[in-house]
Amino acid sequence: MTQRFVSEPVPSEHFGDVPSPCIKVCTLDARGLCTGCLRHIDEITCWGAATPAQRRAILDRIAQRRAALAAALNREQGAET
Repeated sequence: MTQRFVSEPVPSEHFGDVPSPCIKVCTLDARGLCTGCLRHIDEITCWGAATPAQRRAILDRIAQRRAALAAALNREQGAET
């Protein structure tokens, strides 16, 4: 029998169907956010061991970041006109 340590990722079949938001554009900005999926470095590193609820919480934070970035872009574009 193999002993599993807490830091080891558990196979994804144990967590249901919460797909990764990764789009294979893996570059971190100065804040530690991936410019591709908008996850923070901490969210990226814990994804493999995260429960479905934790993964959905990360996806919710990504949606909030995406909305905030879109709003900022809209304000920026409105100021230019």
